[in-house]
Amino acid sequence: MEEFDRRLDAEMLRDLHNLANSGGNNWWKDLLAQTFTDILGKPQPLFVAFRNGYLNAYAEGQSILRIGWAAGTLRMSIHSKFVLDKDDPNAAGLNPNAYYTFDESVVRDNEGRQRAQYEGAATLARWVERARCFARPKTPHRQIGEKQGVAAIAARNRHVIDVEMALPPNPGCPNVADRIDLVALEDHGGAIHIVFYEAKHYENRHSLRAVDGAAPVHAQLRKYESWLCHPKRREQVIAATRRACRLHEEIRRMRVSPSAAHPLVSRAAVEGSGLKVNPRPRLIVIGPDAGQPGHWQPHKSKLLERLSAERLLSVPSFAPNLSKLDLRQACLEARLPTSARPDWRFEGEAMHEEGHSATPRDALLGLAGLAPALSDPTFRHGCWHPATEDESGVITLDYYSPSKAEETFVHMAYRLGLVRSFDWPSWMQLPAARRLVDSPDHLAAVSFGELWRLITSIIRGDRFNEGMLASAFERRVVLGICRRAEALLAEATE
Repeated sequence: MEEFDRRLDAEMLRDLHNLANSGGNNWWKDLLAQTFTDILGKPQPLFVAFRNGYLNAYAEGQSILRIGWAAGTLRMSIHSKFVLDKDDPNAAGLNPNAYYTFDESVVRDNEGRQRAQYEGAATLARWVERARCFARPKTPHRQIGEKQGVAAIAARNRHVIDVEMALPPNPGCPNVADRIDLVALEDHGGAIHIVFYEAKHYENRHSLRAVDGAAPVHAQLRKYESWLCHPKRREQVIAATRRACRLHEEIRRMRVSPSAAHPLVSRAAVEGSGLKVNPRPRLIVIGPDAGQPGHWQPHKSKLLERLSAERLLSVPSFAPNLSKLDLRQACLEARLPTSARPDWRFEGEAMHEEGHSATPRDALLGLAGLAPALSDPTFRHGCWHPATEDESGVITLDYYSPSKAEETFVHMAYRLGLVRSFDWPSWMQLPAARRLVDSPDHLAAVSFGELWRLITSIIRGDRFNEGMLASAFERRVVLGICRRAEALLAEATE
């Protein structure tokens, strides 16, 4: 059985440390400092992923450099298509599928011919930008490529420890050609779980669509699960994960301005810390149509015939002001015990905007059900996080973290048809509408139609003016909406 491992030669690590600590500039310092602007407009570093005896530096799923060790020296290689443009004079006879060697100053092809000169960080930046071209959407109407989305998620979840994880074949089994997109750590009551994510763009019809029976992605996940359930593989994954976390700590210390290590990564690196393998990979579906019921719901239902709810996540939006993409949140929602869920049974489903089938009574019952929690003296709304700048100069803009009740209100509003299409910006300019937004005192006599118009305006307005929803909670306007729903229900039964 070919071993699954994550390790680097001690001498290789020594040489990398020496390069990081040496005077002047060099390619390794450049690589550690290299950033690119991702789809959310945020600079992120190259993702360093460890293999058995070498490492890869990734930009949006593309391996910029493979760095290994052989015959007592560092050995680097790079894909030819990242080095030269087709119209470059040095590209004559270029094999588009070849890998070139890089000796810290010169890139050479397999016949020893010089193909490029390394001229510092600017050269590396060009390689990164050429590589990122292969991660962009292949069709013009797509907003985001699959690998771009994966990179954005990995950059915002520092407990992600691996990307593009290849699986060596088990005895008597065919080779698992696919690569697992993300590997992350999760805390479960003190035990650290190693969890795996496969990502697909919604428009990847070949993988996701299932007219009858299983979709191809089901078979792909089953292959991963079968591999992970092999007893020896579990032991290898745990040992390899621990070594990978130690290597992440080593690389972090080599950086000029290292960020703080994620506590789970630090804990997992310690011998004896409780590591467990979750052998059931999860599926992330990326793309705006994953939030539209008319498109997404039929396919979601098919996928859920063979996946439990906590294994299916959707990321319909990568809006520029999104400050955090939380891998685990949707899974936590789905694992809530039934008794803890509200009557409308929110199960981590992606919220949508149209296509509702709930009756006005259903909607009023949902709103009224929130009133006790919002009126409780212990209720606390979300909080604002101030803008920060880390030691490397990366700036995170200020953002608002909603409370659980606030998130439930928004999801419930979409699911019960309380967010509808109408000219809400014009409606908001009406004096009567402004009074409803500003204070709960004017809600005592509003109709159901005015309630959904107000809810729509608050939720959609918050997209353009972050903080509008938070303000509605702080001024108790949302509580007033729920109280009015109680009153309308009472009036209907009189």
